[in-house]
Amino acid sequence: MTDTLTRSTVDSGFRSVRSAYVAACRGVDRGPAVQRAGSCEAYADLWHAVSILLYADEPGMALELCLRVEERTRQRAVLGLLRARIAHANGQPLVARDLARSVLDERALSLRTRHLALAELVTAEVGLEQYDVASALLREHGFAGDVPDGPEAPYLLAARGALHVAAGRRRPGVDDYLDCGRRLVDGGVRNPAVLPWRSRAALAALGDRRRELAKVLAEQELIEARGWGTSRAVGIALHAVAATRDGDEAVEMLGESVDLLSLSTARLELLRAREDLAQIVRAGRDLTRQEAKIAWLARSGYSNKQISEQLFLTRRTIEFHLSGVYRKLGLTGRHELRVALPDQFGDQSV
Repeated sequence: MTDTLTRSTVDSGFRSVRSAYVAACRGVDRGPAVQRAGSCEAYADLWHAVSILLYADEPGMALELCLRVEERTRQRAVLGLLRARIAHANGQPLVARDLARSVLDERALSLRTRHLALAELVTAEVGLEQYDVASALLREHGFAGDVPDGPEAPYLLAARGALHVAAGRRRPGVDDYLDCGRRLVDGGVRNPAVLPWRSRAALAALGDRRRELAKVLAEQELIEARGWGTSRAVGIALHAVAATRDGDEAVEMLGESVDLLSLSTARLELLRAREDLAQIVRAGRDLTRQEAKIAWLARSGYSNKQISEQLFLTRRTIEFHLSGVYRKLGLTGRHELRVALPDQFGDQSV
């Protein structure tokens, strides 16, 4: 009787986590999904529970969950793969690479686990700019051409798409991302937190001079991301939408993207958004004349007190204008001004 009750409880818990996972893939009920995932106790629920937490931008909770369940299972390969996914979410490609490699070195792996580990490893190698290594891995495992259907196919296509784009092959990169998206949508996945394929395809399409396609993809992802509501998902989508806009609108949206990504663990995405924001601002000289003067003096090594004395402004005013400069340039502080502002910038600031 006790065994029957225990089994019934476990089955009920699995159905609960499973239903939460399905809802998360659709991009709805984030709060209840996170609550169910966070209370997971069984290894059978682990994959879905960790996935929910990663989609919800809760990698810390996901790692705690892995550690809690780890003592009760011998499935080290799956745990290693989950930890690789968590490291990827935390913007740690070196850690993700090492963990994914260790999984692939295991002999007794299911085909699905092997392919998902391969996708993580290729993604990490691309993030580390090891494009030849990533290409060799795909060839070695038979994914240089067609990718057969399967639950791991979208991840392999996204990894290969990232490699194509990073290596300057934008058209095949867009094709892989669109194929990835088609398979996700066919499987009922609408949440861009699962894979932000639309924003990645949009940025690649812009590089391929397909602006209208990029605009449609980016705007659709932003709608879906706002429905899910995490800072990471909305910030990534805003970055892509901003790339399809011009002038002040692009700067404003990129600034919002930077602000949101700063609240998440999406370190690499934050870096890319900051770089794009700084590039747009420098190209358009979006700083006001007052901001430009203060930025140049700060870049030249003047303290806030010295700037206030030179410009006859209060220190609080200097701090306010510097905050605006950092936001527009996507910087975290004055130590980054020398990199963000070219030498000739000073000629236009006075």
